[in-house]
Amino acid sequence: MASSSSGIYIFIDPFNRADSGVTAYVRLAGEQLSALGLEVGVIQISSLETIEDFRVRVKAEILGFKENITCIEAPESLAATCLVPTAYPIHIRLHCSRSLGAAVQGLPHTPSAVSKEQKEISRARFLSSPSWASYFASCALFKFNKIPYAYPNPAPKISARANHVQKFDVTFVGRFQRLKGIMYLAEIVSRLPQLRFAIVCPPTDSTILNDFKNVTFFDGRVMAKSEIYSLSKIVVVPSIFETASMVAIEALAFRCKVVLWQHLGVVEYFDGNSNLVSVPSGDIASFVSKIEGALKTPWKDQNNVSEKLNLTFREGITQLLAENDNKKNLIHRPAANIENYLKNLVQSQQEQMKKKKSSTLVRKAQKLIFHPVAFFRDSTEAKYLRRKISERKLKKLMALREEFKNHPDFMVQPSVSDLVAEPSIGANVALDSNASFPSRDYCTVIEESGRIEVRVSESKPAGYSIAFMHHEFEDESLVQKIVDDLNQFEDFKYVNSSRMKFGKFNVSEAQSALSIVNRIDIKNKNSLSFLNFIVLLNAPSNVCNALRYAGVEQKIILIKTCSDLSVDPDSVDGVVSTDAEDVKNSKLRRVIKIETVDGISLAMRRILQEGFPKKRDMLLPLHIRGVCAFDKADFVGFDEHHHQGILKIRKTDYTSSKTMMDIYEKVSNSIVGIAVLESTYMRYRSLCEAVEAGHSATSLIEACLMDGGLFDVKEV
Repeated sequence: MASSSSGIYIFIDPFNRADSGVTAYVRLAGEQLSALGLEVGVIQISSLETIEDFRVRVKAEILGFKENITCIEAPESLAATCLVPTAYPIHIRLHCSRSLGAAVQGLPHTPSAVSKEQKEISRARFLSSPSWASYFASCALFKFNKIPYAYPNPAPKISARANHVQKFDVTFVGRFQRLKGIMYLAEIVSRLPQLRFAIVCPPTDSTILNDFKNVTFFDGRVMAKSEIYSLSKIVVVPSIFETASMVAIEALAFRCKVVLWQHLGVVEYFDGNSNLVSVPSGDIASFVSKIEGALKTPWKDQNNVSEKLNLTFREGITQLLAENDNKKNLIHRPAANIENYLKNLVQSQQEQMKKKKSSTLVRKAQKLIFHPVAFFRDSTEAKYLRRKISERKLKKLMALREEFKNHPDFMVQPSVSDLVAEPSIGANVALDSNASFPSRDYCTVIEESGRIEVRVSESKPAGYSIAFMHHEFEDESLVQKIVDDLNQFEDFKYVNSSRMKFGKFNVSEAQSALSIVNRIDIKNKNSLSFLNFIVLLNAPSNVCNALRYAGVEQKIILIKTCSDLSVDPDSVDGVVSTDAEDVKNSKLRRVIKIETVDGISLAMRRILQEGFPKKRDMLLPLHIRGVCAFDKADFVGFDEHHHQGILKIRKTDYTSSKTMMDIYEKVSNSIVGIAVLESTYMRYRSLCEAVEAGHSATSLIEACLMDGGLFDVKEV
């Protein structure tokens, strides 16, 4: 540990709540590491911060540390370190992710969240677990390329002893939720009507124990620990799953006997401790019997629980950072039947979730067979037809507006949408003054001032959500022509107006992108992140920049029909342009040249399809000067989760470089070969084609690194 004493150990807390086990762990672990002589830092999420914003801040703060970083520890849950470069010593501790907690309870969880957490587990330099139980349960949801090192969580220092006044026989402590085993608790209470139960939890609306007269509720938020564990001499922990159990540890420290399931992680900490009574998992009768037996059995003095766990925790963290293969087991590994129980627990709940999903299909099939009229009346297709009929009725009414415009009962006040705007430069569309256009539901409007709202929800499939935005006074006939042309793609419905979102902007170019971003609050930035592609028609650079950097997922595609519109290469991911000068811009990631506005829809489809998620993302070598510098051996072991490509370079001296551009140019000049994932090639297609045509790779490297892409660099 002496070699690490000069560095800083950083904890990442993506929860930062008083009732969070991770938050309590970070506080206690920090105290123990300080006792070892390590400098400790903590990065915690704020109350108004989204997890996406927190991930960005974590990366920025990590990169800003001037001290040597010994370790960056974070839970796997929420993947808070996903933007931190792999070069840093990341330590993932399996605290039971939200995805795993949902899976244990048979609740839905998103594959994208599991994927992010899996990526952090796979790339971590250090991997640990508070118990074998946590690892076994996690195996049902995640894949592990190495077994985590198991050592216990630290414990609070208990200096005072509980003063048992024996008002109650049994105490339950914890959040009153399914994961904490309240269904088991209700069954236990019903079988022991002669005993008095104290339930210590935050206020709850649950009525599951309301019919029992032998139950008393306490608000644990206003009680001291000594007061809680003075209510009775027995504490029960009937949780469905626990990585450890702080309640059990605290109860033992306050000289309370604990009865709990044998598969809970804390059982591994106290092998041979008679005050911790474990029960075969799911056996209610045995649980009840053990409670009755514990009431009759006196307390047996053991070593100080807190001191023992904290000593073991310090030993565990010391061995973990030593990075050797001589680590010894610090906690008892449970029997194979417990391992199988935990894995089956998660798998069985996932199977139940699949059955629930399939039941929807069964119900719809039954409705089709027995109530066909109602089925088609309520179906999506029927709703689509009804909407089209309504639009036609609206058009007919709009056609009569001119005839009856002077009738007093049909007077229509002119609105902004009725005004005729000057056509955009380069637009080959004649404006018909008598034309009428269907109204659109705009998800956002960006104006000179005021709060910017984004009314967008998550759509399926993930990765295909598209928004089309234009100036508030844009030539409506041009906008409608683009929309109509996109609706003609019967084999590509993602750009159909029924699926696509719409937005408007009316912002002067003098207003900074930052001022626009500052008017989008966290909630609306989160909504904006649901969009994968934002297509902007003749938008100034400040609008493009603001939308690109207000979130983390969205890609900005600019359609340019105005020759005098300037394009900032850093603000857009792709450009569809009628201006030949844009093709010559060596900084643009992707540019498609069109002759007239008639080509917009096809070019837009093309650039979107290139950017959509790839089911099989393969490595594509770039042929530099007609030569491919790669063979199959170069691709063996490539990790597409961590890198977007491979650079083969000659050994180069960078010591004289003063700026990042100097480094980019030296790397570019020393390149022997480049290979990138297909998704990366499509995103930077124009830059990749330029490299294959013999141009420098500096712009490609700069753009990839600026967007967060990473290369696996190999010196030859």
